[in-house]
Amino acid sequence: MDVGIIILVAVTLLFVILGIVLKCGKGSFLIAGYNMASEEEKAKYDEKALCNFMGNLMLVISAIIIFMGICLVLELESLKPIATCLIPIVTIGAIIYTNTGNRFKK
Repeated sequence: MDVGIIILVAVTLLFVILGIVLKCGKGSFLIAGYNMASEEEKAKYDEKALCNFMGNLMLVISAIIIFMGICLVLELESLKPIATCLIPIVTIGAIIYTNTGNRFKK
């Protein structure tokens, strides 16, 4: 088995586990920015909704990583650029979504 595939599986499993933990409303300490906020700043945000969104994001990124792995294993050269571009696109979209509209404020 190729070392790259083993690393890909390990990263995917890590992202899936973290996604599930966040979806359950736990693990808010893993969210950058939120974990460094003061208690009065944290009180302004809906922690459950923020964790749920970040869990969904982690699971979507896990699915993209699985797609990348399938492209590598099946040697689908034409799909590799699409798979590679999806993670930054989803991440930038998530950043824009979270920072507009005060979606997670109480």
